[in-house]
Amino acid sequence: MKLPVFKLEDYLSVREFGAPYMLCGSDAESHSMADIVNMADEECLEMWNNLGLSYTEARGNPLMLEEISKLYDGLKKDDVLSFAGAEEGIYCMSHALLEKDDHAIVIVPCYQSLEAVPNSICSTTKIQLRYENDWNVDIDEIRKSIRPNTKMLIINFPHNPTGSVPSREKQQELIDLAREHDLWIFSDEVYRLLEIDENDRLPTIASKYEKGLSLGVMSKAYGLAGLRIGWIACQNKEAIDKIGHIKHYLSIC
Repeated sequence: MKLPVFKLEDYLSVREFGAPYMLCGSDAESHSMADIVNMADEECLEMWNNLGLSYTEARGNPLMLEEISKLYDGLKKDDVLSFAGAEEGIYCMSHALLEKDDHAIVIVPCYQSLEAVPNSICSTTKIQLRYENDWNVDIDEIRKSIRPNTKMLIINFPHNPTGSVPSREKQQELIDLAREHDLWIFSDEVYRLLEIDENDRLPTIASKYEKGLSLGVMSKAYGLAGLRIGWIACQNKEAIDKIGHIKHYLSIC
C-alpha cells in the first residue's frame, strides 16, 4: 500500500512560512548559530572549527550517541541509532520490525506518520483518546484489541496534540500488558522535557522495557528543528541493527 498524502505537512508547506503570524508552532524557541557556538567548551569549539563535510559513521557520531545515551538509564551508545530527524526514525522502525501479516495498535490522534507508515505495511487498530475521559489511555480497550498476530503498540506521550501524560502506574500497566503478549512498544517521546510539571515526567520506555523503543529528536524540547537530529534508543541490539539496515537506504550518515 502506498503512503497517503501527509495532510499536516501538506497544509503547512503552503502556509507555515507565508503567514504573517505563526500560531501553530510545535517546538520551543530556537537559537542562532552564534548562541550555540558560544555555549561550546574548548573541546567542542575545536571540533566545530575543524568540522569537515565528509561522510560520517552511519549510526551517528560516537560522541553524540554517547551523550544521547545519558538520557536513558542503563543504556550505552550502542543502544542508540541516529537519524535525519524523528520522521526517518518512524519510517525505518516500521519497515524493520513490521511485516505484512502483522498487526499494530496505535494511540490516536497522533502525528500522521505514526499511524500511516505502519498501516502501509500491515493492519492497524486505532485506540482513540477521548475528551470525556480526560484524554487518558484506556488499557482495557488496548487489551481487547490485541490479536494473535499483534506485534507492536505505538504510543505518544507527552501526547500530541492534547498534552496528556499518563501516570507512572498506567505506564507500567502498558509495559506489563506488552510483556504479557510479547509486544514491541514504540514510544514517541519527542515532547518529553516539555512537561508543565516536571513531576509528571515519565521514565523512558527504552529504560523501562526490554522491547521498548524510545523516539527522540532535537526539534521539539531543544528548539533545534533545523539541525535534523533524531534517534531511537532500545535495549534490544537486534532491533537496532535491523532498523539501521533500513536507514542505509535513506540518509546513510
